[in-house]
Amino acid sequence: MDIKHLQFSFRMYWANMKGLLNMAAEGIILVASLASLFILVYQFGFKYSAHVTHMLEASRVYLLLAFFTGISLRYILKFKEIIQEKYGA
Repeated sequence: MDIKHLQFSFRMYWANMKGLLNMAAEGIILVASLASLFILVYQFGFKYSAHVTHMLEASRVYLLLAFFTGISLRYILKFKEIIQEKYGA
């Protein structure tokens, strides 16, 4: 195996992984968005106990972490395209 073949294989592997990671990031953002919507509806539409209040407060931290992870992953994967779009290169 020569170096060009290894380089091509790595680029193909990275392109596939980049696509999978991008789909995972989009999925994380989608699930976090739907969970936020359901929690908002539950919080304002129903009466709940002190235990549920604690769970709702804890879920906010996890949802923020999920949004941060998904958006950060998406921007890391698309960094080159974002820079090219901003500077018109």
